[in-house]
Amino acid sequence: MTDTLLGVDIGTTGTKAVVFDTQGRALASAYRAYPLHTGAAGEAWLDPNQVLEASRQAIAEAVSVAPPPVALAVACQGEAFTPVDVAGKPSGEAIVTFDRRGQVGAEILRSRGWADREESAGLPFSWIVTAAKLAYLQATDLERYRQARAFLCFEDLLLHSLTGTATISSSLAQRTFLLDRHTQNWHPDSVGEMELTGRLATVVPSGQAVGRVSASGARSFGLPDGCIVVAGAHDQTAALIGSGAIDPGVGAHSTGTVDCISLSVADRPVGQLARSGYGLGLHPVMGRAVTLAFGFGGGALLSWWRSVLTSPEHSPTIDALVREAEDALATQTEPCAIPFWSGSGTPDLDARDQGALLGMTLDTSRGQITAALIRGMVLETARNLAVLRENNITVRELRLVGGGSRNPVWNTLRANLLGVSYVEVDTPEAGALGAAILAGSGVGLWASLPEACAQMVHLGRRHEPHHDAAARSAALQRYQNAVAAIRTTNDKGV
Repeated sequence: MTDTLLGVDIGTTGTKAVVFDTQGRALASAYRAYPLHTGAAGEAWLDPNQVLEASRQAIAEAVSVAPPPVALAVACQGEAFTPVDVAGKPSGEAIVTFDRRGQVGAEILRSRGWADREESAGLPFSWIVTAAKLAYLQATDLERYRQARAFLCFEDLLLHSLTGTATISSSLAQRTFLLDRHTQNWHPDSVGEMELTGRLATVVPSGQAVGRVSASGARSFGLPDGCIVVAGAHDQTAALIGSGAIDPGVGAHSTGTVDCISLSVADRPVGQLARSGYGLGLHPVMGRAVTLAFGFGGGALLSWWRSVLTSPEHSPTIDALVREAEDALATQTEPCAIPFWSGSGTPDLDARDQGALLGMTLDTSRGQITAALIRGMVLETARNLAVLRENNITVRELRLVGGGSRNPVWNTLRANLLGVSYVEVDTPEAGALGAAILAGSGVGLWASLPEACAQMVHLGRRHEPHHDAAARSAALQRYQNAVAAIRTTNDKGV
């Protein structure tokens, strides 16, 4: 019987577990959703007990109908953290990436000089990083902050349930801004200043085995005795691996809760890149790094639009909304949206940014508004790629992964407005596949990551750009002008 591998992808709105064979074929999968809670002051949080239970159910269902996996690894959303008690059980809500309370913490840490630690962290300092959200909690609820025995991200929270030990991949740990990327361990000054010494998980490089599933973990999750647990990765890095985009110039475009491009680049000092709003994440291949360009559009924005249309029981599905928008996407350029409903992502990383719909008339249809939201996401990606080019990072090919990767009209629009080739990946669940590849690497199934990707990743349909460079440049200029105008209006309080 061939070896099988389990990849688990813990996202913002659900967890997926997929069992793969060593040819990259998905043998079984399961998904469990959980609600994302939001508030009027920009709060965004999850119930960590719901996330753990959803993960347990998804894993148990997937492995119940497939050959038992020899190893597993986790791809995990970044920045989110959970306070836990002495037993490792959640003792509070899990604040997630785009929770704007991080802006308060960022201002506190910036006043202490934390922006000077960008080279060590490998990231631009902003309200998004975990450290900023922890600083908010420390400043506003010191008693609760000090009562927590530890603060865990979702990978280490799950691995604690599986093995009895809280272990986090270096890839995910870096997203906290508390890791020294050069040593791949917690930065002693940052951890000490935040009163976190001894209160964080053990850091292990991605793709390295960390132990075996405990007897209680095996019973609870339906896993075989002796199943090896391997350090996984931040979900966007896992998607990069799962799309096989591990060479410079090639990236993965994931449309999940957020809209994100992850790129393989040559490693370098972060310097000007961080000042432009981008970081250098840890890459599983020596001498390379991961750069992320993202916006808080994606599925979260389309879900918002769906929620405001009608009552939940009568709302169209997101897929139906996208299909309804196809004619407008293919033939029209107006209206357009500035997709800053949860603040801006890269390159600005500004929690104060707000979204807008432009070019509306009494004749504007629901499909045209959906198209405007999608077009805005694509143009925001084009704006990001323009800034990356100014930093000597060019992209020739992007591989499509995630829930929004299968619409041909959307994908053609991306190729045309960005001027790059888009390629579909046969397995859209690239995060889970990337985690499975890391799991297999951790138990020695392949000699190298490139060998693993060549065997596990299979590509499909291509979408080539057809619009000329002048048309792309004009569309991007109009969008940049609109962003500037909206910011001026917001700054003036109009």
